[in-house]
Amino acid sequence: RELNQSVAKEHNFISLLRYIMDNSEKVASQRNIYLISLFDKIALPITTVVLVLIGVPLAITPPRVRYNRGFLFSILIIFAYYLLRALSISFGEAGSLNPFLAAWLANIILSIVGVALYYKKVYTINWFAVLDYRQFAKAWFCSLRRAGVPCTTALLPKSAKI
Repeated sequence: RELNQSVAKEHNFISLLRYIMDNSEKVASQRNIYLISLFDKIALPITTVVLVLIGVPLAITPPRVRYNRGFLFSILIIFAYYLLRALSISFGEAGSLNPFLAAWLANIILSIVGVALYYKKVYTINWFAVLDYRQFAKAWFCSLRRAGVPCTTALLPKSAKI
């Protein structure tokens, strides 16, 4: 396995792709390792963009906050990234996970987290209020009342006051 890793590290993306295509019978037993190394040559540089995508919302703090928790969260997120990356690559080498997905899974998950953090920070969406059906129903009934449509509160729970 160490020989495979050194062969994969010696080549760039195109030469490793040619090596896999030309030596398909030699590579067949450990094809997943070579393919993960191939896809990782693209996924690893993209990681910097993904970590910046997560770092920007963590760096934005209100002006009156004395301390910044973003630094601590950044360290935890980097640790989670390396943990996800190690797990996905080991599952990929074992054959449980597609080699492309094994190389890209940590980037995909952290991109989703980064986009969610960004939108939460920029638009300050209270996700619990969005998921609270009572507030949605209250706003809907109030909009019907403003439109002049008679509405009933029979569907609303007793705690929701209009």
